Amino acid sequence: MAYYYNAEAFTAAGLPTEPKAVGELVSTWDGYKSVAVKAKAAGKFACDDPGLLFYYETWSKGFGFYEESDKGLVPDIDNPLAKTAFDRAMDFQGGGLCANAQAYSNDWNSGLSRKSIIGFLQPPWVGGAGLQAAAKDQAGKWRVATATPDGFAAADGSMLMVPKTAADPELATKVAIWLTNANNQANGYVKNGLFPSTLDTYQAPEFTAAQPYYGGQPVASTLAAISKDAPRILKGADTDSINAIFQQAIRDAATNGQSASAAYTAAAEKANQQFGK
Repeated sequence: MAYYYNAEAFTAAGLPTEPKAVGELVSTWDGYKSVAVKAKAAGKFACDDPGLLFYYETWSKGFGFYEESDKGLVPDIDNPLAKTAFDRAMDFQGGGLCANAQAYSNDWNSGLSRKSIIGFLQPPWVGGAGLQAAAKDQAGKWRVATATPDGFAAADGSMLMVPKTAADPELATKVAIWLTNANNQANGYVKNGLFPSTLDTYQAPEFTAAQPYYGGQPVASTLAAISKDAPRILKGADTDSINAIFQQAIRDAATNGQSASAAYTAAAEKANQQFGK
């Protein structure tokens, strides 16, 4: 996951534009908040989805709402890491610093097209295909920061599996191996922003090349560095469902006026009722 921003819009908002300088600013939550505050003063948003800030903070700590025990993986919903992440996201939400627009939604696409959303923290497939589809006319103006708040994070993605009922499992396996070879994964990144799982792809010329949409920045190299330093995340069967409850509570707080404390308590109770030990 990385921080994507429109350099031209950052200039207009009185913010730095070089990836290194922006990276230094957003490398802490206080620094990122200062960017969001300055963007808001210019009538813009440097954050799209406050719910994703929660997701990012938990995953940058390797936390997936589970812990290991003598019984295997068990839910760990009330971990202080979740409360810290929730409070960070609510701090942005409460200050009106995020557009409250989820990636690929109409509000998100419109915000990018109208240049009201000028920066966001997202994974590569959003900053790749999603951004470039919503903001076609902004080619050459976007950049990717070289640092992100309080550490790096990497979300998991898609995977290929061959079911036991496959008519020809050997052929299916060969197809899966071919689809995920270094060359095809390099092309998948260039065309759709799909970040590769095959490490050999990191050396592919298509992957390391300068990208015109990002003003000639070799964005993949930045993303590769983040992926190498991001912690592993301990996930269980219901990690994503638990995460979704907290994320939705943060988004809903924008309209229902709940305090951070009340919103967190309600979300934790709901998560424990549905997925607790």
